[in-house]
Amino acid sequence: MHNDVVCGFFGAGLVLVGCLTATPTSAQSSKEWNQCVGKEKVTVDRLIAGCSSVIRSGGGTLETLALAFVGRGSALVTKGDVDGAIQDYGQALSLNPNNFLAFNNRGFAYAAKGNFERAIQDYDQALLLNPNAALTFYNRGSALAAEGEVDHAIEDYDRAIGLNSNFSQAFVNRGFAYAVKGDFDRAIADYDQAIRLNPDVAIAFYNRGVARARKSDLVRSIQDYDEAIHRDPNYVWAYWAYYRRGEAYANKRDFARAISDYDQTIRLDPWNAKALHDRGFAYASKGDFEVATGTMAKQFGLIPTMRMHFTTVAVPTLSNVSSSVPFRTTTKQSDSRPILLRHL
Repeated sequence: MHNDVVCGFFGAGLVLVGCLTATPTSAQSSKEWNQCVGKEKVTVDRLIAGCSSVIRSGGGTLETLALAFVGRGSALVTKGDVDGAIQDYGQALSLNPNNFLAFNNRGFAYAAKGNFERAIQDYDQALLLNPNAALTFYNRGSALAAEGEVDHAIEDYDRAIGLNSNFSQAFVNRGFAYAVKGDFDRAIADYDQAIRLNPDVAIAFYNRGVARARKSDLVRSIQDYDEAIHRDPNYVWAYWAYYRRGEAYANKRDFARAISDYDQTIRLDPWNAKALHDRGFAYASKGDFEVATGTMAKQFGLIPTMRMHFTTVAVPTLSNVSSSVPFRTTTKQSDSRPILLRHL
């Protein structure tokens, strides 16, 4: 996690209060206020200390005190103290019930806890206060998608894009929603636009690769996985790019490359059952039954009679691999599905 903060978005989406026009009062130190609202480049811990100092002073208007609670809550989210952040956002709202940021950011905190119903309620309130907040439409769309309300999620992504046509993450998430509905052409079109707007987003390449694979376009699918890995080889979902590329190579019957990618997947995620399973089939498809059974036995403690299993079961193909459905980037999951971005 990056420890310095500046005015703008916190954690690639959480709105800092430093971009607002609130002014510190004489009861507040200008330095502490600037640290609290992110106008100075400081560590997260220093930001929390600045906000706490402002809060303890008790000076200023109710509005500025509310902003101090929002600022501290936003910093607590980045440190993983989501419950503490929710408490601070609640304090902010008790001081200023019309604080848009408190509703938006508390909504994200609830979503981070998996409480999407409460998150949507907070986003609803935020949008009543600021109906032109593209980021909040985006956030609510992500929460709706997590609740399975894909059509309503698409409507919110439409609104976010209508308000900000350069919102690349909204295109990524709308593409994911279309993929869930099986509309891979529209999904690919949205991923194309996201990449045009921000060519460095590895997730957009990965998701487009999944969509192309579902259309049996294996060559371009592999190219997308190549780009995802090249753009960010260490990002948290890189192992799924390796896995999916290995799957595509296996379907092209290039088992040597498939095994190489499964090896890389397992190196990054040693408990990835899909990669372990498919690597065994890839070895078996090459006729390396001893290696296949030995690999499986080493990983799972399986007995040598697994050799018979490998001689009778076909290599997985696109017709029987798991379908493309969403997951979020906030937690590591053992799955091989398109990635849904969610930001504050």
